[in-house]
Order: sequence, then structure tokens, then C-alpha cells
Amino acid sequence: ERQHTAAFVEHLQVDQVAAPGADLPRILEQASGVDIRRYGGLGAFSSLSIRGSTSEQVLVFLDGVPLNQAVGGGVDLGTLTAGGIESVDVYRGAVPGRFGGNSLGGVVHLRSRPPGGSPRVHLLTQAGAFGTWQQSASVAGRLHDWDGLALVDFSHSDNNFRFWDDNGTEYNPADDEWSTRRNSDFSALRVLLRAARHVGTARLQLSHTQDVSHRGLPGIGNFQALETRLDTRRGISEANLF
Repeated sequence: ERQHTAAFVEHLQVDQVAAPGADLPRILEQASGVDIRRYGGLGAFSSLSIRGSTSEQVLVFLDGVPLNQAVGGGVDLGTLTAGGIESVDVYRGAVPGRFGGNSLGGVVHLRSRPPGGSPRVHLLTQAGAFGTWQQSASVAGRLHDWDGLALVDFSHSDNNFRFWDDNGTEYNPADDEWSTRRNSDFSALRVLLRAARHVGTARLQLSHTQDVSHRGLPGIGNFQALETRLDTRRGISEANLF
């Protein structure tokens, strides 16, 4: 479908444009005209704009399902993991009609890995600074008449980095000091299940994506909130007949 669209689209193949373990904001930074605003470490609130638009004017889709809320506002990329994402399509300006046609800035379409293919098992474990680590496991292949894919991805970060704290007194440098970010930890789990088979001349595809994230909201500057938390849960189930 990308070969027969009148709209300008930039296709990002995740394994080619980003290092292993890169999150969605880091991946989308590779696209031209895309501006990412991130307010902290891994899992912190992140928004995107295209060609100077607001984040609310950009629609974000996951396998054709819109993630923007009907009440308005942009999509928080911090609640989305890159686990199972195979490619990203970025439409700037005019977008195809199948995305609703009501996006002023553009559209970001996240595409998950398709089911089936040669049998394979993929395991990933990595660790980094500030208590950051990720574990991912997936299995794909064909069983009888079904093509299948199952993936579990978990990531965590303490985000206990240091920052220069002016103690709320911008014009009094005497009380400035280095402080540690508190209540800024982040954990996210993604479960992706996909199956497909041929039914006569048609193809039936079933898919379910479950995202769960748990993170702290540390506040701004020296006013660190120590108990405020934000839990996000999102489940998307699809049945497509081609």
C-alpha cells in the first residue's frame, strides 16, 4: 500500500535506523521534520510534532488502530514500547484517506512484526546506566495452517540521574547544588500475540497487543513529588479479513 499512495511517506525500518534497545522517541528522531520533546529519562512523557505542528495535530496509529484519545491531546510516546515494532511510516502534510483525513500535522503509523515466516526464537537481554535494563523474548513460525508470533518485552529504568538544583532560588547561586532525581522510575510490559491463516482465497489475521506501564511523576526541578504515580494500561484486539 505504500507503493500506491499519493501522500509523501518516509519509511523507517527499525532494525536499520536505530541501535538495539532504542525506544520510540529515539527511533522517530531519525525521521525528517519530526521534533521530539522528552521531559526526562526512559519512559518519561514524550510528545512529537511534525513540521512545527502541535502534538495534538499528529495522529499516531498502531497497526491501523488510532491511539489518540477522543477528548483531545497528543499521544504520550513514553507509554509505548518499541518491542515488536518492525517499521514506522511517517506521513507529513497530506495523509491517505484511510487514516481519517483529519490530521493537520501528519500521521505516524507503527507497524508490528507480521506472524509466520521461518521458525525462529529471539532472546534479548541488555543493561545500561541508571538501573536500566530490558528483556525480550519472541517466537515465530508456522504450525499446521497457522502463521504465528508471540512476543513478551519488559523494560525498566530507575532514572536516578543527577541534575543541577537551584533550590527554587534562580537568582541566588549560593544554595545551588547537585541533586538526584527521585520517584522517576519506569517499568513497561508489552505482550504481542498474532496469528494468521488462509481461508479460501481470503486471509484471516488475528492480533492482540497489551501494554502496561508503571512510572513515577517526580515533579519539576526542586519540587520533587515522592509519591505520585501513573499507571497506564492499553489493550488492542483486531480481526482482519483480507
